[in-house]
Amino acid sequence: MRDVDAYVDKLFSKYKNNDEIIDLKEEIAGNLKARIEDSMAQGLTYEKAYKEAVKDLGSVEDYIPGSKRIYINAYKKEMLQISILYILILWIITIPLRLSYSLMMINISLAIILIILGLLSLVVYSRKDKKFYEETSSINTLKIYKIKKFTWLIWWVFIIITTGFNFSVRFASNIWFSRPIRIQGPYQFAVLASSFLLPFLTLLIPLIVSKAYKIIQNHEVK
Repeated sequence: MRDVDAYVDKLFSKYKNNDEIIDLKEEIAGNLKARIEDSMAQGLTYEKAYKEAVKDLGSVEDYIPGSKRIYINAYKKEMLQISILYILILWIITIPLRLSYSLMMINISLAIILIILGLLSLVVYSRKDKKFYEETSSINTLKIYKIKKFTWLIWWVFIIITTGFNFSVRFASNIWFSRPIRIQGPYQFAVLASSFLLPFLTLLIPLIVSKAYKIIQNHEVK
């Protein structure tokens, strides 16, 4: 039954051939062959038995370790709501911090993103048909968890590098030559503080990714 092996290989073509995938392929191929042999024993031709076995297999993604089937459109809707909420909070925080050109542009960019997401949410909320929210798809929780961990790692590296760079540019020479650090007035302090605060605004990204992982269970098909 080489066509069964070829079919299973094609199903898993986008996955790396690690030990788990190889074992899974062998198990599925073995089950398909057993199913075909049983159907042929009952009088079906090989071609018909093959088609029925393949038809009943379902989505291969459901067999991947860590894969869960969720109501995908309901999941996207909640992620849209969360994104709007987080970006709105960040936009409000940056309103009084528009002391530099960079922060002002960030505040304006956030406002534009909010408008776009708001229009998109109107489209989503206009969908009232039950079938739309009952549409399902498989999602790999292990992969999303790895993405979440990687996102937090990159964010911390980014914060450490940018904070160290800011500190070096503004204070390294004073410390090296033993000169006192002088901040002339509240405005200069606010501008200085905003330069250190700016990188922390990217916290929005790992928070949204973490939430994307956390709410999967809310939409899992039971």
